[in-house]
Amino acid sequence: MDFETEKTLLICGFNDEEESTLRKLLEENSLPQHKVIKDNMADITIGDILSDVDSSGEGYNLPKEKIVLFNKCQDDEVMRCMKVIKANFTEKPIFAMVTPTSIQWKFKDLLEHLMQERKWYENRTKKPKGDIIK
Repeated sequence: MDFETEKTLLICGFNDEEESTLRKLLEENSLPQHKVIKDNMADITIGDILSDVDSSGEGYNLPKEKIVLFNKCQDDEVMRCMKVIKANFTEKPIFAMVTPTSIQWKFKDLLEHLMQERKWYENRTKKPKGDIIK
């Protein structure tokens, strides 16, 4: 199976129980297959992860972030998946699409980039504190 062209969710940061719950939710909602990114995959590209390239590298201490990457998924599948995950997990993951650029990135670099993007977004959307001027 050519994962680079198959609809696939790449997930990272979910514990065994959460992975089991997620697997069940994906099946129940007819959502695409998923693949788990482990610490030993941090130093390989998203494309290599999707293609099942040997990931017998050393373990890497990835930040404890939940990540869901969508590869080749249709918009309706992405929206359904996000809705299902948000409804069933208290800790909300970072959701992102695999792009022609990101598929070439090492997972650890993409993760760092996504965390920076989220922080930037959260800082921009915070309401200013202080007195309200009338």
